[in-house]
Amino acid sequence: MDITLNSAGWQYLLDKIAAVNPPKYVALDLSAAGAGTHSTGGGLYSDGTFDPGAADTGEQYIVSLVLPNAATGIKAGTSSNTTFRNFWNLTEVSGTGITDVGDYAFSYCDALTTVNLPKAETIGDAAFSYCEDLISVSFPEAAAIGSQAFEGCTSLISVELPSATYIGDAAFSYCIALS
Repeated sequence: MDITLNSAGWQYLLDKIAAVNPPKYVALDLSAAGAGTHSTGGGLYSDGTFDPGAADTGEQYIVSLVLPNAATGIKAGTSSNTTFRNFWNLTEVSGTGITDVGDYAFSYCDALTTVNLPKAETIGDAAFSYCEDLISVSFPEAAAIGSQAFEGCTSLISVELPSATYIGDAAFSYCIALS
């Protein structure tokens, strides 16, 4: 299924995931998905931005997510409306082309343990804040780490940021496992 042909494609996929009875947890690989031209509804946009939208259905059953290879960025959210707000069971996320992780993208994804975004150059403000199960992060290309980017990641024990030239205020505050 091509989820990017129209704005209903991503929502259609989430609705199908939510409709399975009994519910099943899904490892979703969108690596081959192409960019669409729609401007609402979520999915991969023509500018390379991935946005899961505000579907409020199906996301809770996604446990791992491989973002489209064509995606270069993850849409920014806000402190009250995080980008991946309903992905309660998401444990892994990866994307080979992501260079920009927007503000509040994965904030409060409590189950997130593994992030593999090897080309990420910018990590936005509070992008991974309060991902309490996040253990290790490695962003070999990241030059800028936003304020509060990893605040409250209480399980974080390993951080690799060899290219970082800017780390914002409180980027690692309340990361009690870091020594």
